[in-house]
Amino acid sequence: MSIIIGLMTLFFLLFIQRQVELYTTAKLTRLGYPKLRFVTAFIGVPAHEISHAIVCLIFGHKINEIKLLQFNGTPTLGYVNHSYSKRNVYHRIGNLFIGLAPIYIGLILCVLFTQLLFSEIDFTSFNRPIYNELLEVTRFTDIVGLFISNLFSSVDLHVILFTESNVKYVIWLFVMSSIITHIIPSSSDFEGVKDGLIFLILLVSLLLFAFGISVISSVLLSVILNLVSVFLSFYVVIILTSIILICTAKLLSSIF
Repeated sequence: MSIIIGLMTLFFLLFIQRQVELYTTAKLTRLGYPKLRFVTAFIGVPAHEISHAIVCLIFGHKINEIKLLQFNGTPTLGYVNHSYSKRNVYHRIGNLFIGLAPIYIGLILCVLFTQLLFSEIDFTSFNRPIYNELLEVTRFTDIVGLFISNLFSSVDLHVILFTESNVKYVIWLFVMSSIITHIIPSSSDFEGVKDGLIFLILLVSLLLFAFGISVISSVLLSVILNLVSVFLSFYVVIILTSIILICTAKLLSSIF
Protein backbone atom coordinates (compact mmCIF):
# COMPACT_ATOMS: atom_id res chain seq x y z
CA MET A 1 0.00 0.00 0.00
CA SER A 2 1.26 3.48 -0.84
CA ILE A 3 1.12 6.42 1.55
CA ILE A 4 -1.47 8.15 -0.66
CA ILE A 5 -3.79 5.12 -0.63
CA GLY A 6 -3.31 4.83 3.14
CA LEU A 7 -4.36 8.44 3.68
CA MET A 8 -7.30 8.03 1.30
CA THR A 9 -8.37 4.97 3.29
CA LEU A 10 -8.22 6.88 6.58
CA PHE A 11 -10.34 9.69 5.22
CA PHE A 12 -12.72 7.16 3.64
CA LEU A 13 -13.29 5.68 7.11
CA LEU A 14 -13.88 9.15 8.55
CA PHE A 15 -16.31 9.92 5.70
CA ILE A 16 -18.34 6.75 6.34
CA GLN A 17 -18.36 7.55 10.06
CA ARG A 18 -19.68 11.04 9.30
CA GLN A 19 -22.50 9.58 7.17
CA VAL A 20 -23.46 7.19 9.99
CA GLU A 21 -23.44 10.13 12.40
CA LEU A 22 -25.71 12.22 10.13
CA TYR A 23 -28.09 9.29 9.63
CA THR A 24 -28.26 8.62 13.38
CA THR A 25 -28.90 12.28 14.18
CA ALA A 26 -31.68 12.44 11.56
CA LYS A 27 -33.35 9.28 12.91
CA LEU A 28 -33.17 10.46 16.53
CA THR A 29 -34.66 13.82 15.52
CA ARG A 30 -37.57 12.15 13.70
CA LEU A 31 -38.20 9.95 16.74
CA GLY A 32 -38.23 13.01 18.99
CA TYR A 33 -35.05 12.28 20.97
CA PRO A 34 -32.21 14.18 19.24
CA LYS A 35 -30.44 14.81 22.55
CA LEU A 36 -29.74 11.09 22.99
CA ARG A 37 -26.65 11.57 20.82
CA PHE A 38 -25.17 13.68 23.63
CA VAL A 39 -24.89 10.60 25.87
CA THR A 40 -21.43 9.88 24.48
CA ALA A 41 -20.36 13.54 24.75
CA PHE A 42 -19.53 13.43 28.47
CA ILE A 43 -16.38 11.41 27.78
CA GLY A 44 -15.89 11.89 24.03
CA VAL A 45 -15.88 15.69 23.83
CA PRO A 46 -13.40 16.24 26.72
CA ALA A 47 -11.15 13.55 25.18
CA HIS A 48 -11.39 15.35 21.83
CA GLU A 49 -10.51 18.76 23.28
CA ILE A 50 -7.78 17.46 25.59
CA SER A 51 -6.17 15.85 22.52
CA HIS A 52 -6.02 19.27 20.87
CA ALA A 53 -4.66 20.87 24.04
CA ILE A 54 -1.87 18.29 24.52
CA VAL A 55 -0.59 18.74 20.99
CA CYS A 56 -0.91 22.54 21.30
CA LEU A 57 1.57 22.37 24.19
CA ILE A 58 3.90 20.02 22.31
CA PHE A 59 4.13 22.48 19.41
CA GLY A 60 4.51 25.54 21.61
CA HIS A 61 1.08 27.06 21.00
CA LYS A 62 -0.45 29.23 23.71
CA ILE A 63 -3.81 27.99 24.98
CA ASN A 64 -5.96 31.08 25.51
CA GLU A 65 -9.18 29.33 26.46
CA ILE A 66 -10.42 25.77 26.69
CA LYS A 67 -13.94 24.47 27.08
CA LEU A 68 -14.07 20.71 27.62
CA LEU A 69 -17.86 20.42 27.42
CA GLN A 70 -20.76 22.79 27.00
CA PHE A 71 -24.45 22.54 26.18
CA ASN A 72 -25.45 26.04 25.13
CA GLY A 73 -27.76 25.29 22.22
CA THR A 74 -25.01 25.53 19.58
CA PRO A 75 -23.37 22.65 17.65
CA THR A 76 -20.07 23.45 19.40
CA LEU A 77 -19.81 21.13 22.39
CA GLY A 78 -16.24 22.10 23.23
CA TYR A 79 -13.27 24.03 21.89
CA VAL A 80 -9.63 24.97 22.40
CA ASN A 81 -8.73 28.56 21.56
CA HIS A 82 -5.00 28.77 20.90
CA SER A 83 -2.56 31.25 19.38
CA TYR A 84 0.87 30.95 17.77
CA SER A 85 3.49 32.88 15.82
CA LYS A 86 2.79 32.77 12.08
CA ARG A 87 6.49 33.35 11.48
CA ASN A 88 7.41 30.19 13.39
CA VAL A 89 7.53 27.19 11.02
CA TYR A 90 7.35 24.72 13.92
CA HIS A 91 4.16 26.40 15.14
CA ARG A 92 2.67 26.31 11.64
CA ILE A 93 3.47 22.61 11.18
CA GLY A 94 1.87 22.05 14.58
CA ASN A 95 -1.48 23.19 13.17
CA LEU A 96 -1.66 19.98 11.15
CA PHE A 97 -1.06 17.71 14.14
CA ILE A 98 -3.27 19.79 16.44
CA GLY A 99 -6.18 19.59 13.99
CA LEU A 100 -5.87 15.82 13.55
CA ALA A 101 -5.03 15.10 17.21
CA PRO A 102 -8.46 13.64 18.13
CA ILE A 103 -7.97 10.91 15.51
CA TYR A 104 -4.62 9.48 16.54
CA ILE A 105 -4.82 10.28 20.26
CA GLY A 106 -8.40 9.00 20.36
CA LEU A 107 -7.37 5.69 18.77
CA ILE A 108 -4.40 5.41 21.12
CA LEU A 109 -6.79 5.91 24.06
CA CYS A 110 -9.04 3.17 22.67
CA VAL A 111 -6.13 0.72 22.55
CA LEU A 112 -4.87 1.68 26.02
CA PHE A 113 -8.33 1.41 27.58
CA THR A 114 -8.90 -1.98 25.95
CA GLN A 115 -5.60 -3.31 27.26
CA LEU A 116 -6.22 -1.78 30.70
CA LEU A 117 -9.68 -3.28 31.09
CA PHE A 118 -8.88 -6.59 29.40
CA SER A 119 -5.20 -7.08 30.16
CA GLU A 120 -5.52 -10.80 29.54
CA ILE A 121 -6.57 -10.22 25.90
CA ASP A 122 -3.84 -9.82 23.29
CA PHE A 123 -5.22 -6.97 21.16
CA THR A 124 -2.35 -7.21 18.69
CA SER A 125 -3.63 -10.62 17.64
CA PHE A 126 -6.71 -8.86 16.24
CA ASN A 127 -4.92 -5.80 14.89
CA ARG A 128 -1.92 -7.47 13.21
CA PRO A 129 -3.92 -9.47 10.59
CA ILE A 130 -5.64 -6.27 9.48
CA TYR A 131 -2.27 -4.50 9.27
CA ASN A 132 -0.90 -7.33 7.14
CA GLU A 133 -3.95 -7.24 4.84
CA LEU A 134 -3.50 -3.51 4.36
CA LEU A 135 0.11 -4.09 3.28
CA GLU A 136 -1.19 -6.18 0.38
CA VAL A 137 -3.57 -3.49 -0.89
CA THR A 138 -2.43 -1.85 -4.13
CA ARG A 139 -5.61 -0.03 -5.20
CA PHE A 140 -8.01 2.16 -3.27
CA THR A 141 -10.97 0.19 -4.69
CA ASP A 142 -9.72 -2.87 -2.75
CA ILE A 143 -10.39 -0.99 0.48
CA VAL A 144 -14.17 -1.30 0.17
CA GLY A 145 -13.98 -5.11 0.23
CA LEU A 146 -11.43 -5.02 3.05
CA PHE A 147 -13.62 -2.62 5.01
CA ILE A 148 -16.70 -4.85 4.73
CA SER A 149 -14.86 -8.08 5.55
CA ASN A 150 -13.15 -6.58 8.60
CA LEU A 151 -16.37 -5.02 9.78
CA PHE A 152 -17.80 -8.50 10.19
CA SER A 153 -14.62 -10.18 11.41
CA SER A 154 -14.09 -7.53 14.11
CA VAL A 155 -17.31 -8.75 15.72
CA ASP A 156 -15.18 -11.64 17.04
CA LEU A 157 -13.38 -9.18 19.31
CA HIS A 158 -16.70 -8.10 20.84
CA VAL A 159 -17.80 -11.69 21.37
CA ILE A 160 -14.54 -12.53 23.16
CA LEU A 161 -14.69 -9.41 25.36
CA PHE A 162 -18.36 -9.98 26.20
CA THR A 163 -17.65 -13.63 27.07
CA GLU A 164 -14.72 -12.57 29.26
CA SER A 165 -16.88 -10.24 31.38
CA ASN A 166 -20.37 -8.91 30.64
CA VAL A 167 -20.05 -5.96 33.03
CA LYS A 168 -16.59 -4.94 31.83
CA TYR A 169 -17.75 -5.24 28.22
CA VAL A 170 -20.65 -2.81 28.79
CA ILE A 171 -18.24 -0.32 30.43
CA TRP A 172 -15.74 -0.83 27.62
CA LEU A 173 -18.36 -0.36 24.91
CA PHE A 174 -19.65 2.88 26.45
CA VAL A 175 -16.17 4.38 26.83
CA MET A 176 -15.13 3.22 23.36
CA SER A 177 -18.34 4.61 21.84
CA SER A 178 -17.77 7.91 23.60
CA ILE A 179 -14.22 8.29 22.32
CA ILE A 180 -14.48 6.90 18.81
CA THR A 181 -17.70 8.72 17.87
CA HIS A 182 -16.03 12.04 18.66
CA ILE A 183 -12.70 11.64 16.88
CA ILE A 184 -13.75 13.40 13.67
CA PRO A 185 -12.08 16.84 13.48
CA SER A 186 -14.43 19.81 13.16
CA SER A 187 -14.47 22.19 10.20
CA SER A 188 -12.35 24.67 12.17
CA ASP A 189 -9.88 21.84 12.95
CA PHE A 190 -9.48 21.19 9.22
CA GLU A 191 -8.71 24.86 8.62
CA GLY A 192 -5.64 24.45 10.82
CA VAL A 193 -4.82 21.17 9.06
CA LYS A 194 -4.67 22.92 5.68
CA ASP A 195 -2.34 25.58 7.05
CA GLY A 196 0.02 23.09 8.67
CA LEU A 197 0.01 20.73 5.69
CA ILE A 198 1.87 23.20 3.47
CA PHE A 199 4.70 23.53 5.95
CA LEU A 200 4.76 19.79 6.64
CA ILE A 201 5.25 19.09 2.93
CA LEU A 202 8.28 21.40 3.00
CA LEU A 203 9.64 19.61 6.08
CA VAL A 204 9.11 16.14 4.58
CA SER A 205 10.87 17.29 1.41
CA LEU A 206 13.89 18.27 3.49
CA LEU A 207 13.82 14.95 5.36
CA LEU A 208 13.59 13.03 2.10
CA PHE A 209 16.64 14.90 0.88
CA ALA A 210 18.53 14.22 4.13
CA PHE A 211 17.59 10.59 4.85
CA GLY A 212 16.34 9.23 1.55
CA ILE A 213 12.94 8.31 0.21
CA SER A 214 12.87 4.70 1.43
CA VAL A 215 13.48 5.49 5.12
CA ILE A 216 10.95 8.33 5.41
CA SER A 217 8.34 6.53 3.27
CA SER A 218 8.54 3.36 5.37
CA VAL A 219 8.13 5.33 8.62
CA LEU A 220 5.17 7.34 7.31
CA LEU A 221 3.53 4.24 5.83
CA SER A 222 3.92 2.32 9.10
CA VAL A 223 2.31 5.14 11.09
CA ILE A 224 -0.61 5.46 8.66
CA LEU A 225 -1.22 1.70 8.45
CA ASN A 226 -1.23 1.37 12.23
CA LEU A 227 -3.83 4.13 12.48
CA VAL A 228 -6.02 2.56 9.79
CA SER A 229 -5.72 -0.98 11.20
CA VAL A 230 -6.64 0.15 14.73
CA PHE A 231 -9.53 2.20 13.33
CA LEU A 232 -10.82 -0.84 11.42
CA SER A 233 -10.44 -3.04 14.51
CA PHE A 234 -12.82 -0.80 16.47
CA TYR A 235 -15.01 0.41 13.60
CA VAL A 236 -17.96 -1.82 14.41
CA VAL A 237 -18.35 0.24 17.62
CA ILE A 238 -19.58 3.13 15.46
CA ILE A 239 -22.30 0.95 13.93
CA LEU A 240 -23.25 -0.54 17.32
CA THR A 241 -23.54 2.92 18.87
CA SER A 242 -25.87 4.05 16.09
CA ILE A 243 -28.05 0.95 16.45
CA ILE A 244 -28.24 1.27 20.26
CA LEU A 245 -29.17 4.96 20.14
CA ILE A 246 -31.84 4.48 17.47
CA CYS A 247 -33.34 1.44 19.24
CA THR A 248 -33.39 3.37 22.54
CA ALA A 249 -35.16 6.29 20.87
CA LYS A 250 -37.72 3.92 19.32
CA LEU A 251 -38.34 2.28 22.70
CA LEU A 252 -38.79 5.62 24.43
CA SER A 253 -41.12 6.91 21.73
CA SER A 254 -43.28 3.77 22.00
CA ILE A 255 -43.50 4.09 25.80
CA PHE A 256 -44.05 7.83 25.99
